[in-house]
Amino acid sequence: LFAVLAVVRQAMDHFMVEKRGEEIMAVLAEFTVEWNKYSGHVDKLGRSLDSTQKAFDQLSTTRTNQLDRKLRRIEAIQSGTVDQVLDLDATGDSPVGTADEPGDDADGQWPPLREVTSA
Repeated sequence: LFAVLAVVRQAMDHFMVEKRGEEIMAVLAEFTVEWNKYSGHVDKLGRSLDSTQKAFDQLSTTRTNQLDRKLRRIEAIQSGTVDQVLDLDATGDSPVGTADEPGDDADGQWPPLREVTSA
């Protein structure tokens, strides 16, 4: 009788191990599906960050340099020295004017710009 009970108990233990193994395999399959979704989203986010970084780099270098160049021209015009404006034009900017334009003072100074006021 003890031998029969031992065999029944061993069969029951084997059955429980097999059932838990199947549960583990089902959870592992679900994990694999979720891992693939996660990996896809991480890759997509990485590409988006790369694209954003490239756009920021272009904005912070090329566009900033172009705006700085224009700002230096504006400052040179406001300071009134024609020589500075002409030097800036020699660096590749479009010509602003020459020393013999009307409104030029004899000392090479441009007339001051009027201030813009809000209405």
